[in-house]
Amino acid sequence: DLVLSSIEYNHRDLSTGEFFADLGAAHAFTGEFLQAIATNPLLPEQPFESGLQMGQLDVVIGDLRGTSGSPLAKLVCIGAVLNKGDYPGCSPGSPRVLGSVEIFDLAGTAARLSLLPPLDSLPCATGASRFGMGVAIGYVDADTIQDLVVGAPGSDGEFGRVYVFFGHPSFFTTGGPLLRWTAFKSPALPSDPASNFGFDVQVVDLNSDGYGEIVVGAPEKGTSGNGKAFIYSGVRVAGLTTQTVHDGSTFLAEQTLLPPASLLEDDPGLTLTFGWQVFAIGDMAGTEYGNGRPDIAVHSEFGKWTAPPGPLPDVEKAGAVVVYAAWDPADGTPPPGKPFVKTPAIKIQSPLVWEGFVVGPGQIEARLMHVPQSNARFGRAVEPVDWRTTSGAVIRGLLVGEPDADVHNPSDPAYPDDTPVQDAGR
Repeated sequence: DLVLSSIEYNHRDLSTGEFFADLGAAHAFTGEFLQAIATNPLLPEQPFESGLQMGQLDVVIGDLRGTSGSPLAKLVCIGAVLNKGDYPGCSPGSPRVLGSVEIFDLAGTAARLSLLPPLDSLPCATGASRFGMGVAIGYVDADTIQDLVVGAPGSDGEFGRVYVFFGHPSFFTTGGPLLRWTAFKSPALPSDPASNFGFDVQVVDLNSDGYGEIVVGAPEKGTSGNGKAFIYSGVRVAGLTTQTVHDGSTFLAEQTLLPPASLLEDDPGLTLTFGWQVFAIGDMAGTEYGNGRPDIAVHSEFGKWTAPPGPLPDVEKAGAVVVYAAWDPADGTPPPGKPFVKTPAIKIQSPLVWEGFVVGPGQIEARLMHVPQSNARFGRAVEPVDWRTTSGAVIRGLLVGEPDADVHNPSDPAYPDDTPVQDAGR
């Protein structure tokens, strides 16, 4: 099935005439023929608010109730990280906790409910938890029902925290998501003014024990603010006390991922935001890293591209995707502090692109058509894809988006001087 978000969707309430700008919406399609499940878009739970921008980062589909069978029995969970109602217990009009997860049932009438963060710090004070910035679904506690993981990177003064809502048959009822949940805070340090822990989250079973590990991005973590990513054991998360927010100084991650040193900018004032997004990419089958266990990738919004020997300069803020391969049992026992994925990792950056042009009889000139660019946001979207070779072997690769890249059109008569199209993306 396919669900597409439209974060700047505007809506007018026909009963009152009230207009809501940038409310956000989603459109659901069945997978077989991409037919729309509902003619009308999926809208957040009322009351509506302008600027909600539902679906800004993550849209996930899963079975949080254990209703196997029809794909329409699954629930769609969409983060809406901006304004969302008065928090229960706060006086009307007081500053609000910002953020929610809008949950839709695609069966029947497309009913919905809005999930707010439980026991958020300072719920009536100024500041935004941005609950719902990162949303993921997976089998955290190894039962037959999937679980919902939600990041709130603005909680606790932007240190951040992660919530886990365990699935059960009554999940999609009023108060259902809150029947069994747990949370843990950022492993905060006094030197961290903010870490945005929970900016993105993923659930992936890295060691094939049936429990899904939780991968958390913290793009401003560390004394330099370059960011980190953390891996938490599914076994340990499943054993946490429920209805409790656990302190990050005692509930620590099993593995911490740091950005490769080669990404560090020459200007110490430029940070990487490593951990901006985290991706589950499956097993890198057909490569030297393929071992039947799923791998992960971490996006760094910025980071230096080092030019090869020659006239090209280095490029600051070029961005990168860093791939981590899961430990292979054949490699023996992982070293302390690295129980799930191997380091060093595989760094992927925007490639140099050359193109050949006929300039005369039997003459072909190679022109450099693309070099890595600053602020092109390489790695903002990553999707695993399999290629089949002529021999029939399957090789896992990655499609990587670079949405703000300038693109040249040398053969387009509208661009006779090879003027690039700004922010065209590729």
